[in-house]
Amino acid sequence: MKTVTLTINEESPYKEEFEYVINVPEPIHDLDNVPFPDWKLFDLKKYRRDISKIKFPIMTSRGCPYTCKFCDSVKVNLGYRVRSPKNVVDEIERNLKEYKANNFQVLDDNFAIYNERAIGICDEIINRNLKVTWVVGQGLSPSKVDYPLLKRMKEAGCVAVYFGIESADDEVLKAIRKPHTVAQARNAVIAAKKAGLIVKAPFMSGLPKSTYEKEKNYIKFFKELDIDMPKMGHLVPFPGTDMYTWVQEHAKPLMEGEKMHEDVSQTRGALDTELLVPPFETDEYPYQERVKMLKEFQNESEKHVLQKIFGKFFGYIAFKISRNRKIRRYGVRFLDIYYDQF
Repeated sequence: MKTVTLTINEESPYKEEFEYVINVPEPIHDLDNVPFPDWKLFDLKKYRRDISKIKFPIMTSRGCPYTCKFCDSVKVNLGYRVRSPKNVVDEIERNLKEYKANNFQVLDDNFAIYNERAIGICDEIINRNLKVTWVVGQGLSPSKVDYPLLKRMKEAGCVAVYFGIESADDEVLKAIRKPHTVAQARNAVIAAKKAGLIVKAPFMSGLPKSTYEKEKNYIKFFKELDIDMPKMGHLVPFPGTDMYTWVQEHAKPLMEGEKMHEDVSQTRGALDTELLVPPFETDEYPYQERVKMLKEFQNESEKHVLQKIFGKFFGYIAFKISRNRKIRRYGVRFLDIYYDQF
């Protein structure tokens, strides 16, 4: 059997029969010169019969300037680069004209690093009178937003934002090099809700310095701030990240390191029992407590969301009924569809 050899070439890539020579990756600095995605290459009707209802993805920047320990962006994206507001809205307008697509999601690792640029994108949408709705579906740092920006985003058609809160404990945030404090996260959520935006927020269980007692406060945190869609998942250390090294040095892996991100399922429609397998444990935060915490958080967050949808009484009834496993499968799918709207 013949083998394939990979060789790194700093000048130019080429391919021979059983050898692939790959050029060293270099970041594209002027993103405005990158062509817009050609969606005509895809059979979009396989995604939605009505193409206009597709939530078109758009990236207004690449990478992130921060170095959070768990994130692979700093390893993959080779620095932070941005598109100009005009270029971003040119793409939005193209999609609107060619596909009647008036709904899109921003997939940046961090949308509002430069406050003025984010406002500039909003101004372009408003000045062109584009009737669109959009969500910031991934990174939005609580340390980089304020009420004027969030209000302008709302005016430009934004309906929901996704704050990468991760933890409601300052010691944990510092340990993972998060660029915000608990106070900044609290202020960001308050400002977003004041602006009329739906707030989604992820929390990570099992971060360095975490304990069961600390993470119990995460539930109190999302309830106090009335976060619309709080979620929690086990920390999964990706190979190549600082967190992966930390787990190897300070924790007890419970599964093969290279497969942690495959074996801890967080797919659509997964039930709580399929999510309760932590990939590692520590002396301060053992396996049993991690499982207990995730289940408590998931139960409280589901009850919270159902009560926001149906009201306190009927939401509580829906929550109690959904504890039945057969019914719960349909309930989980319902919540997946609900989450995907925003």
